[in-house]
Amino acid sequence: MQTRVKNIHKLNSFIPSSPLVVIKNLKQILLFFLLLSCSRSPEINTEQEEKITAFFEELLLEHGGAYTLFGSKPITVESLIDYSGGAFQEMQNYLKTHPETESISVERNLEEGWIEWKKQGQKYPSKNYILTEIQFDHHALVIFVNIKETASVISKNYEEFKRVLKHDFDVSDLILQLRQGKKDSWKQILSDFALKGILFGYGHQNATLFEMHAKEQITGAGPSENNDPRIPAECYLNNKPFRIPIFVMLDINQSTLLVDKYKQERERIKNSYLGKDFLTVTLSQFTSTTD
Repeated sequence: MQTRVKNIHKLNSFIPSSPLVVIKNLKQILLFFLLLSCSRSPEINTEQEEKITAFFEELLLEHGGAYTLFGSKPITVESLIDYSGGAFQEMQNYLKTHPETESISVERNLEEGWIEWKKQGQKYPSKNYILTEIQFDHHALVIFVNIKETASVISKNYEEFKRVLKHDFDVSDLILQLRQGKKDSWKQILSDFALKGILFGYGHQNATLFEMHAKEQITGAGPSENNDPRIPAECYLNNKPFRIPIFVMLDINQSTLLVDKYKQERERIKNSYLGKDFLTVTLSQFTSTTD
């Protein structure tokens, strides 16, 4: 499977193998192959499956999407790199001419996997989640929404959202605009530090403080988890680093509560995948019809 390489610069910037299955008798063999035949859409071939698996591994495990799929994090958003455009080449050229800038090369599958998901995703309709893309002026975002959690947090912070949208609105209609392709209101929302902190599960106070310090050098504040790829992660799932959502811990009391909550959720999520195929569990949860 083709992979991409992303250069990560400014490292101080904030922002087990599967067990061997032994088949002992004919009944188990028949059951084993029956499960295999039912676990995937027959319309998806091996190469497509690999790309989609790699996409969800990156979105869910490295970028916090598992806490949107299974936990309390309302929304997960991740930028898409335009490898065909000039921005990526501009970054590469900058790194070549600024050797003092520390950088690390890591495997990147999000963009290629997202292209494949846009082709295949209609086969997996979801009642409880929205997985779509928002195009800003100079970049695109993958946005993954837990509808129930998002509706709850917007309702609790209605006046904050009204401050940005500048009018009264229906919470359900606002969320469903994402599914309908009407994204102007969401471009406004995702341009506001406080609202992003609320929706991304980083905490209102953390986001407000981050906005205050956005143009200053932040000192004395650390990330919720060290995501330096050169050191072992605190937790792994499907042989991939499984991180809690990464945010700057500016409000210590709020941050401590959030970190504890996400670590508890991480253990529950790991148990949901234990001994099971990663993509099968992911798509089963994504397409679940239960509230």
